[in-house]
Amino acid sequence: MPNWVTNDLRIYGPKTEIERFLYHVKTEDSDFDFSMIIPRKTAWEPWQVNSPEELAGVIRAMINAARESPWGTDRLIWPEDLHIEKMKEPKEGALTDEHSIKILFDTAWFPPLPVIKEASKQFPDLLFYLDFEEEAGQSGGLYRAQSGWDAYADTSKIARWEFEHGTMCKFEDGRVVRPFDMKDPQ
Repeated sequence: MPNWVTNDLRIYGPKTEIERFLYHVKTEDSDFDFSMIIPRKTAWEPWQVNSPEELAGVIRAMINAARESPWGTDRLIWPEDLHIEKMKEPKEGALTDEHSIKILFDTAWFPPLPVIKEASKQFPDLLFYLDFEEEAGQSGGLYRAQSGWDAYADTSKIARWEFEHGTMCKFEDGRVVRPFDMKDPQ
């Protein structure tokens, strides 16, 4: 069973472009099908475990399959885990036609960063902003993409704790080292 990643995707831009994006990713099976952005090379097959001894090997294989997937995750969004909120109009008095939409969904193992980056290339007038966190809270981040350009920030609980408690050391040459990475001088 995978670790699930909660994804909160916000898309900003002209109303017509957001509508075009939503139409493009919609299929008979899903309102947000990753394969409409990056086509799937092979069909996803459920993993079979025949004994407890096989479980560790299968979990490693699943994680590797997700890492190697062109989507960043090894499977589509379950329909019951997908929530697309109603499009929001621009604030009154806004100088631009910037509408927004919020899409909430879960993915297996990792967030779909390659899908978001490719979508930003295919829909260059839209800004994609993804906030994600793994279910155990050990990894998470903020990801932003527009016109194929992207930026990522690690917001995991570990990174937050290290930042808040000053447990990282920055040297004059720019290296950042955590205390547990440093060798004990003997």
